[in-house]
Amino acid sequence: MATIGGRFRARLFMGAAASVLVFAAGAMAQNQNSKDNPWPYARTGRSAPMLAVVGDVACQPGETELSGEKAGENCVGDTKQNLYASQAATAKQIEKMKPDIVALVGDEQYQVGQYSDFENSYELTYGAFKMITRPAPGNHEFYVEHGAVGVAGYGYFSYFNGVQHNADGTLKTATIAGNPDTGGTFTQPVPYSNGQAGHFAQSGGLGTAADGGPVGVGDGWYSYNLGSWHLISLNIECETQPGDQGLENKDVPSRVPRRNSSLAVSICSPGFHGEDLIVPL
Repeated sequence: MATIGGRFRARLFMGAAASVLVFAAGAMAQNQNSKDNPWPYARTGRSAPMLAVVGDVACQPGETELSGEKAGENCVGDTKQNLYASQAATAKQIEKMKPDIVALVGDEQYQVGQYSDFENSYELTYGAFKMITRPAPGNHEFYVEHGAVGVAGYGYFSYFNGVQHNADGTLKTATIAGNPDTGGTFTQPVPYSNGQAGHFAQSGGLGTAADGGPVGVGDGWYSYNLGSWHLISLNIECETQPGDQGLENKDVPSRVPRRNSSLAVSICSPGFHGEDLIVPL
């Protein structure tokens, strides 16, 4: 940490391919309302904050439907509809809306939310909004779905919290067996403990790690403020987790502030279960 010209302090982090300059308090900052500062950094000038709410987001990449499986959730192979086009259309709608926050309400990635699926489907459209996204998981992030082995939230937490690496730079992975609700053995990257999706405990999960190490488990609930609203994101997919994962009364504010009580909300879905494209409330 060094003082430069007596005006600010900075610390330089050197990486293999990038340098990051972090300014301490006292640095000259750009006005976030400047016309030179575009969305999502700049405020939009709306009188009330806007929340975009999205569910059933990303189609299953790289596969065709299994024999006897209901069509309509893969990116390719469905002659009735192009789900990737629908997924891209809702992303374009959000781009036009320029919301303050994008709240995800589950089933971000079909079929079972593997990390590679997030990279090859969700990331290609909704990855554009990651910095303003507030996720919540659904059943497709945890359990067996349409014959695919569930991954107990590992892919979801790895994508939103970031993936741990070994000393040699390779991805740190865990192979889990014996989880009663995931229908088989799965190998996924190991997420960081804290991040955008909430807390992921590195031990305490159900099942057995093939290398003898601990099995992780994601709590995955958190809260945040938007304007005068206090919003709570819950993880109710608790079958793969031991004990009571509910949000206890002491964790819920007894009086949630809603000064001015104004919040613009729009709901989107790419249409996996026949929802409308955009529903303003």
